[in-house]
Amino acid sequence: MYKRQDGVTLLGFIIILIFVVGAAYIGMKLVPMYMEYYSIKRAFDTVAEEPGSSRKSPSYIRNRLDKLFNSSYVSSVKRGDIKISRSKKGVKMKVKYENRANVVANLDMVTRFQYEVILK
Repeated sequence: MYKRQDGVTLLGFIIILIFVVGAAYIGMKLVPMYMEYYSIKRAFDTVAEEPGSSRKSPSYIRNRLDKLFNSSYVSSVKRGDIKISRSKKGVKMKVKYENRANVVANLDMVTRFQYEVILK
């Protein structure tokens, strides 16, 4: 009697390997983008929780954010991406930006991030 073999063929293994390597490659491109976003979020929260930050001028707030971005190696956010406005609830800081990563040749991956916080 012949015993039936179970398992993956070489072709099946190669196909699975291609999907796993592709997912890992895309993950390696996405993780730095999200790490940078969380650094931006942490900088915004730091400025928002500083005492008297709502009474500071917009130029002071931008300079403070620039210093925090430099220490966190944030490079995707430009000064024009940050909006500071006064509302009934207080001073609102908002960032909205796009981040691009080249995947293969002329194929890019685009992520859009947005975060806003009200100063205390």
